[in-house]
Amino acid sequence: MTAIKLVITKHEEPRLKPRFPPFRFTVGNLFHPRTSPWSSLAKHKAFTAIALVYVLSVLVIFPFSEYAVNDDWDFITHVRNFSRLDFTKNSLIDSSFVLQGLVGVAWTKLFGLSYPALKVLTVLATVCFLFSVDQVLKLHGKTDFIRFSTLALALFNPFIYPFSFTFMTEPYFLLCLALSYYYLTSYKYKPAPGKLLLAVTFAAASILIRQLGLLLAPAVLLSIGYLDYKRRACYTKHLVISLALIITTAAISFLWPQYNSNNELAMQGLVTQLANPIQLLASIGQLPYVLPYFAFSVLPLAVMVFLLCRPALKILIAAGTAFLFTAFYSVNIFKLGNVLYPEGLLLKNNYLDRLSLFDNIAFKALLCLFVVASMISLAIFFAGKKRLELTNVLPEILLLMALTIPIILYGRFFDRYFVNGLFFFVIITATLLPNKLPIGIKIAGTTSLVFYCLYIFVLAYDFHTYTAIQWAKARTLKQERNLDNELFLSDTYSKYISVYFKPNGPQVDRSMPIGLTYTCYIQRDYTTTGQTIIQQVLSRIETSKTVNVYLANPVIYDAKLTAGFRPPTHDTTKIVNKTPYFSVQDWILGNKAFVVTYCTLR
Repeated sequence: MTAIKLVITKHEEPRLKPRFPPFRFTVGNLFHPRTSPWSSLAKHKAFTAIALVYVLSVLVIFPFSEYAVNDDWDFITHVRNFSRLDFTKNSLIDSSFVLQGLVGVAWTKLFGLSYPALKVLTVLATVCFLFSVDQVLKLHGKTDFIRFSTLALALFNPFIYPFSFTFMTEPYFLLCLALSYYYLTSYKYKPAPGKLLLAVTFAAASILIRQLGLLLAPAVLLSIGYLDYKRRACYTKHLVISLALIITTAAISFLWPQYNSNNELAMQGLVTQLANPIQLLASIGQLPYVLPYFAFSVLPLAVMVFLLCRPALKILIAAGTAFLFTAFYSVNIFKLGNVLYPEGLLLKNNYLDRLSLFDNIAFKALLCLFVVASMISLAIFFAGKKRLELTNVLPEILLLMALTIPIILYGRFFDRYFVNGLFFFVIITATLLPNKLPIGIKIAGTTSLVFYCLYIFVLAYDFHTYTAIQWAKARTLKQERNLDNELFLSDTYSKYISVYFKPNGPQVDRSMPIGLTYTCYIQRDYTTTGQTIIQQVLSRIETSKTVNVYLANPVIYDAKLTAGFRPPTHDTTKIVNKTPYFSVQDWILGNKAFVVTYCTLR
């Protein structure tokens, strides 16, 4: 008897392809099956965490008042001029700025022209920058721990974080750079003509923000050429379009009208520099003093690298650190200057040495030890990598070199000019670092990361707090005493007050006024309310004759005093106002910080 097998199949209605794909809440990709916002955020844990840390830190500092920190006084001046349909740049601005200025105009049409409004725009740009970097790290297959550490270092870089809530050009340039780098990396793993064009488009857009875009855009195009060479194929038509796009944006930047200018690009200055062997050698001689900035920018990652080394290598690193320590300690570690100093931010002019949490022998010696050890550890780390591993990050190495070497050869540079190279150095180090790390190394790395970020945060908090008070006091004093250029609080304020209220034109040919006699000063000061244990220990080290024989406290290299500047303690009888403010480093030492206004008696 034959068995009959009965098969029952379930009838299913054919599933129709939706005309429009359903959406889900996510920042990166809108075209996915619908899910909850929290599920979406969980896939961006590293970004979400660092974005929350960033926003909370900004709210603590609360920089949303009317003050500038560096060249942003000139940038907001141009936004005002652009909004009045006066698109001619003044003779003082070196940055291309055009794109940032136009975006600023659009923003101020909605929220009004003010420093606070433009600072909010920069905060949003910084958040977008962080998200773009996180997406790149995902493409590289990095773990949440590595991604969070990298994002923290990218954010709390001393040349990024303090400017991330100002209207400086660095955050906007970095956003274009990160977007270009994201599409370049995406093109690397899955080539497509659209990705190629987007990578070049954002790189070309950076030319209209800073002249450094003239280094970035060709480097991106060259990286694409290298990737095409590896896969033995290329999108010729799209490469031609990309080249045309770069040439077009460069032409716009070069031909944009500017008063009293021959429109000489920095690239032309570089060619002139290369033709002068003496100046070229002098520039190359500055190379060793660039290295501490790179070592410092990845310090927590370098701690993990050091702990991964074999005992013999650790002994070698310790010996090398002892050998090189004095060379960098004697020039106060960060010789190049302009923004970062161990004592604080933007202290090149008018800084008065005093015992503080960061201005003492013990702290500087410890910081120098870590920086030099970081340099040597990283050199050994990279030297030990296999050729295949280094080849994998060759586009990043190319971008780093393109954004660093020409600046060194150019000769006339500040420390903040290396911020883009520092960013790629962080990315390269994080990419080469193994995903699987022992728990002890993770704890050490996290601990050092917390101290690193706190250090930069404290420096930024202190600087922005007293700067905001200084500018507020200046506005009040200017009205009360009918002062104009006779009021001194910083070079930035003097430039702003000298230029901002003048109509745009060829007569604006100098930012810093000369030959002035200042009537009033607004400066920082402090008093000791009672020595803490920390202050007692630091003071003993500072005054020890034995210690000073070998490790005298170095001062800011090539520091200057503005003509006519006098510290408040020299004019105590002329003090008209003292405004206390909270300073973390002074509070720890038992000091009380003030912003002091003192004027010549009438």
